[in-house]
Amino acid sequence: MKICLLLSLLLSAQAWALNYELGVSYARKKNSFDRQNYFETESITSSLSLYFSEIIALEMSYTDAKANRFEKPPGGNSIQTYQKTEVMGADLIFVLAPRKSFMQPYLKGGAAQLKRRQVTYDRTINTREALDIETAVVPSYGAGIKFSIIDGLSLRVSYDVWRTPVGGGVVTDDNQIRAGLSWML
Repeated sequence: MKICLLLSLLLSAQAWALNYELGVSYARKKNSFDRQNYFETESITSSLSLYFSEIIALEMSYTDAKANRFEKPPGGNSIQTYQKTEVMGADLIFVLAPRKSFMQPYLKGGAAQLKRRQVTYDRTINTREALDIETAVVPSYGAGIKFSIIDGLSLRVSYDVWRTPVGGGVVTDDNQIRAGLSWML
């Protein structure tokens, strides 16, 4: 009985005065050189933030991203490269303005688990080559701005960076610019 009471107290948002924020963002892009040579990307991100105070939050997020590249050089084979990336992140957010402000800039930093897979198809000779890039836990950081639309609803824009291993001990900065909506509960 005491354990149940303790767990309900610890998990109760009112006991700790926690506020929750749900967020969702979507991005799609297509760059074309011509009808046979183009690049498409699409991603969706969802997030849950737990606010411990006016200016400190823990954000947990999930991003599902897909990319397709189609290439056909003059006289060459038609190649399609498909890449899928999943990012599960946990970041500490430091908000630089009060919650009631129209504009709330913020900084964030934490860690993310990246899982990527790449498959290349030679469509001319019908071959397939898969490359599984290892799952890695990497540092992440970023900055953003929330614009209040109405009480509890905001437009959110952010720039996020992950230090991604690319093999052989080499890392690169993968990044994205996101825009979406968030709801404060």
